[in-house]
Amino acid sequence: MTTLVKDKLYNFRTNAAHLEEAKAIMKKQDVELSAIFNEVIEQIILTKKSPIKSKEEIEAELFLDELDKTLNSRLDKILAGEYMTESEVRERLGL
Repeated sequence: MTTLVKDKLYNFRTNAAHLEEAKAIMKKQDVELSAIFNEVIEQIILTKKSPIKSKEEIEAELFLDELDKTLNSRLDKILAGEYMTESEVRERLGL
């Protein structure tokens, strides 16, 4: 694998609070924020597009993950015999 020389230092403007929060998150994962920036740049070059997902895409993925967990949990209960029959539902709802 080729090691790229990191030979240029760049400054950029960002929200200070967000930057500190991002640094803290990456520190817990033992990853330097500059390494993340370099990976993003390499992914842009490789894929010819942004690797960053929009807020809406991330929220949709989180929603779908939660929905999948819920459905799998319910399916596990059904397969274990934990469910109500149609007549039990009708009786419970007074139909």
